[in-house]
Amino acid sequence: MLPIVAGRAATTRQILIYSGLLALASELPWAIGFAGTVYGAIAAICGALFLLLAVQLNRSIGPDRRPAHRLFVFSIAYLFVLFAALLVDRGGNSSPLMRASHAGLGISVHGELLPEAARTAWRTINLSEV
Repeated sequence: MLPIVAGRAATTRQILIYSGLLALASELPWAIGFAGTVYGAIAAICGALFLLLAVQLNRSIGPDRRPAHRLFVFSIAYLFVLFAALLVDRGGNSSPLMRASHAGLGISVHGELLPEAARTAWRTINLSEV
């Protein structure tokens, strides 16, 4: 609807601006220590690709919809990859902010504070204690 109200040029300019802000915001989990370097690297690469596709859309002229379609399809993959990277990274570096949020939850297993139920579950599935 925005291209009809504001025009194509204004719409693609806003997409470019918000894509830049999204790329910066996706680095926040790494910056505050919630995620490690694996997530940070993946978020930086995906953010750069997202920005590249937004620039291509902004520079495209005429009724060609391929740049918009590529950006849309990548935006769906982008979210999946970021969430998968968070899962793979497992919290990375434990920052003081994260340690403070986990305070009082239980004992530490491999540097992570866990409640008693999680510690029991960890022992059940952890083969190194067998």
